[in-house]
Amino acid sequence: SGFLTGKHVVSRQSHWIAESGIVDLFFMPGPSPADVAMQYAQLTGTASLPPMFGISYHQCRWNYNDQEDVKLVDASFDEHGIPYDVIWLDIEHTDGKRYLTWDRHKFP
Repeated sequence: SGFLTGKHVVSRQSHWIAESGIVDLFFMPGPSPADVAMQYAQLTGTASLPPMFGISYHQCRWNYNDQEDVKLVDASFDEHGIPYDVIWLDIEHTDGKRYLTWDRHKFP
């Protein structure tokens, strides 16, 4: 039988051609979209969750003046009860803003 759309019956026939090699077909009949997603996950496996580090809150600000400034920002987060997992230093921690260096005076 075919799909009933209004008063017309539409055919379910399909024709597949491979110009070279073998075609692997996987049918996920559902019937609901959620069922199709479950059937696809059973076929391919589910996606892994990203690491917690990747979805946590990262604090970053341009122009931290020195180590004490960073400590003040950290203390302010604690004072206001705002959790975070990472604090990033921009380029101010470097010696003369040169990559792969460290300013030992401002950030001992």
